[in-house]
Amino acid sequence: FVIWGFLHGLGLALTRAMQVRRGRAAHKLPGWFRAFVTFHFVCFAWIFFRAPTFAHATLMLERMSHVTLDSPNLAPKVLAVLALGFATHFMPRHWMNLARDTFVRSPALVQGVTLAAFAYALHFASGAKAEPFIYGQF
Repeated sequence: FVIWGFLHGLGLALTRAMQVRRGRAAHKLPGWFRAFVTFHFVCFAWIFFRAPTFAHATLMLERMSHVTLDSPNLAPKVLAVLALGFATHFMPRHWMNLARDTFVRSPALVQGVTLAAFAYALHFASGAKAEPFIYGQF
């Protein structure tokens, strides 16, 4: 927790220093890039929050450094949902607008069946074992 706190404090200090030096509105980097870096820094710091020991955290970082597409801990149905989410994330905006407009114009029965099918698919793809809430362990 000390390392996790240190990393978050360091990140906040660097952010404040950059804001003071450049001013809040004078960012040189695009917003999407700043969000990308922030998200990954926070995820990196969470490794130290979640790991029971420093050795476990370094082991996890070592394993993450071996980039592979193998995912033995993910069920094929979970991989299918992730692939669908990835594909829809990068779908052209006008395709998403067309799908939304088509859904809105469809009859209520079709909308209900569609929503039920998506709910069933998510239920089917969800894991059978619920993970415990992390903060409840302290």
